[in-house]
Amino acid sequence: MGRSVSYPSNCISVCFKDITDIEEQDDFEFFVDDLRYQAKSLAPSLHDCDRWVGREDHAILQNDHVLIGVSTYCGLAAIWMKAKDDNEHAGLSEAWANRFSDRFEATFGELRLVGRASNGEAFFTR
Repeated sequence: MGRSVSYPSNCISVCFKDITDIEEQDDFEFFVDDLRYQAKSLAPSLHDCDRWVGREDHAILQNDHVLIGVSTYCGLAAIWMKAKDDNEHAGLSEAWANRFSDRFEATFGELRLVGRASNGEAFFTR
């Protein structure tokens, strides 16, 4: 089976970005800082977090309704948004995430997943 970048199940939005030009850890940290800055400018209620969702998906921002994170694999980043389902207002969280998803995708979407081969390999378009 082929392998691709991970992201949590039940994400409202997943955007993909080519990060093959990021070679140093410092550069990756600047990339994450920039993601945080851009997302906070879209939704000021977001604040920094450092939380893992599973083994490969790193949440970097959250508010009362969503987790926003980044996962990487072989020069590809998945920037994802997942409605929180661990609170008493899961339906409200999903509605908030759905309303926010257009702005999220317009800001972070560089590549679009168009399909997967039977071996799991993913294909993208700009």
